[in-house]
Amino acid sequence: TLNKEKLQLLINKLINEKPEINNLILNLSPVIEPNDALNQLNEKLEIILKNLPYKVEINSDYSFLRVKYFVNDFFQSLSEFSLNYLPPIENNLIISINFLKKFLIEIFHKLPNFNTVEFKYFYNLTIDKFNLILENSINQFLTEKKQNLLLIINENWLDEFKLINKLNNNNFIKIENLIENEINDYNNSSSIILNDNQPVNLVQKENKLQGLDSLLNFAYQTNTVDNI
Repeated sequence: TLNKEKLQLLINKLINEKPEINNLILNLSPVIEPNDALNQLNEKLEIILKNLPYKVEINSDYSFLRVKYFVNDFFQSLSEFSLNYLPPIENNLIISINFLKKFLIEIFHKLPNFNTVEFKYFYNLTIDKFNLILENSINQFLTEKKQNLLLIINENWLDEFKLINKLNNNNFIKIENLIENEINDYNNSSSIILNDNQPVNLVQKENKLQGLDSLLNFAYQTNTVDNI
């Protein structure tokens, strides 16, 4: 009988041997709804919190060692779920962006801020990659249709990213500034989104998103952390 790890290994071997079946596997894979993924991530967070030792500093090395397995499982699941909502699997940028926003507002900031190098590695990796994904996804979203900037304004994305920064130690200030600058430019009637004479920007921003699916796989970087 194949367990989860053996099944994943088998699928990876099949893809390596027969790259042409990659699209077939993607098409046959069950779809995980964003809210279901967020619920599972929240459950994994609760398991981490419930297994923290009593009467010990939460951020200590000892605390981390007690929940290390659950923390690694959390980050690996985050990687797998996130990849479901990025191109080429998910091409609706609203779904991609909303998944990341909800994760950052509802879950990520509740993780204990462990002092260990291993945890800091995954934590900072998440911040760096989510910043990159959000920046490129929002830029591409803005170039798709002029009305998308109005959607950002009407749905209060700026307030959401202000909250995200408040909850996450201002680690996403670059995204907040991006949205704020676009809104200010729009109010001053100089936003690139309202200017039909800049087709080059659209091409450049689309290209930046290519290959993002390979940027977020924490699971393949486990060896790097183990060697720290």
